[in-house]
Amino acid sequence: MQPTALGAAADPAFVNRARSILRSNLFAWRALGDRNPESPASTKGIYRKFPRGIWVLGFVSMLVFGLGVLVAANVVLAMAASPWIAFLGAAFWGLHMAFTQGLLSKMIADTAPPELRGTAFGVFNLASSGALLLASVIAGSLWSAFSASATFVAGASFAALAAMGLLLYRPNPQAEGHTAKR
Repeated sequence: MQPTALGAAADPAFVNRARSILRSNLFAWRALGDRNPESPASTKGIYRKFPRGIWVLGFVSMLVFGLGVLVAANVVLAMAASPWIAFLGAAFWGLHMAFTQGLLSKMIADTAPPELRGTAFGVFNLASSGALLLASVIAGSLWSAFSASATFVAGASFAALAAMGLLLYRPNPQAEGHTAKR
């Protein structure tokens, strides 16, 4: 195995734990802010204060854009020859998370009936964790068998394939409750 500039930052368990900590802190921040709509932590205040231009694109377009940023992150990480380039790739990865994670949560909240929202988020997180486990096994195998770069090239390929699938997907307009904006 050849040394890379990525080190422990590429460890999927480390990334998943950091994501969990951030998510729990954001939920606590939001819960405190929603008690006071004028609080900067209030989601009601955030939606009132920020321009809505970015939401005009629609969910699918935003997800495709986020996947494009993930492709860019993986390409940068595949070519990382120094820690600074690896940090740039990690910054792109963070942008991808910023563009996609909130949208996925909003789609779940909008789709699930109010009495089943907790269950819907639980099933989503269970499925995400299972996919993360499978992706980590594949990434580790590629890293061991080939190189770190092969891992990120495969990640870019999977992200590009997912983006193409979203672009080709045509929802059934007859479906009850279909509100996703393209």
